[in-house]
Amino acid sequence: MLLQRILWLSATAVSAQPSDRPRLNFNFPSNSEPQRFTIKVDESFLNNTIHKVRSYRPTHGLSSTWDIEGPPAKSLTDVAEYWGTQYDWNNVQKKMNDDFDHYATTVSGGDTNATPLLLLHGWPSTNLEWSKVIKPLSENSEQPFHIVAPDLPGFGFSPEPQHPGLGLREMGSAFDALMHQLGYEKYGIATTNLGWVTGRWMTIDVRDSILGHMCDFFLAEATTEDQA
Repeated sequence: MLLQRILWLSATAVSAQPSDRPRLNFNFPSNSEPQRFTIKVDESFLNNTIHKVRSYRPTHGLSSTWDIEGPPAKSLTDVAEYWGTQYDWNNVQKKMNDDFDHYATTVSGGDTNATPLLLLHGWPSTNLEWSKVIKPLSENSEQPFHIVAPDLPGFGFSPEPQHPGLGLREMGSAFDALMHQLGYEKYGIATTNLGWVTGRWMTIDVRDSILGHMCDFFLAEATTEDQA
């Protein structure tokens, strides 16, 4: 079976016991063995979220430039309006369950000729960002890939860290350990946005594991000419 998705249950340097972890707002297997599960977010959490979105009150900003005060109030108001009146999570949840098999830990790939590829999403996002490329990549007869597409800790269905110290650089070491746990000694990385930061550190910290790093994002400081 081709590996289609991995949801990372624990991403802390010191693993928290189940009793230490806050109650999640979705069903998630708690054992350490590979286990398939169906995504189902608690209805009470959904209702509470809708209530908060519909009660959103925009703040008064002094600038409409994103890099000064963040998104303009008008943009956030439009987003809140969309989430509160048009967005249907249950339809999205159904599509995620219909389109992919979800596992709480690991699933081995079946094609030994496939190239392992770690996909790291951006902010604010989840591994669903890669949903349209997973099948084309994993089912390509000329160059198949074993796709590993985790949620970054604290995003999507990957619970947030329970201890300090898991930054974007540290995530890279943890993801490298995950790939080795899956049996992939060498693998490629494809990243976007926030995931690029982790991927960049991985090419430095665990470079012997990396076949290559493809990204569509790069940070560059503005020059004096740019600012003129």
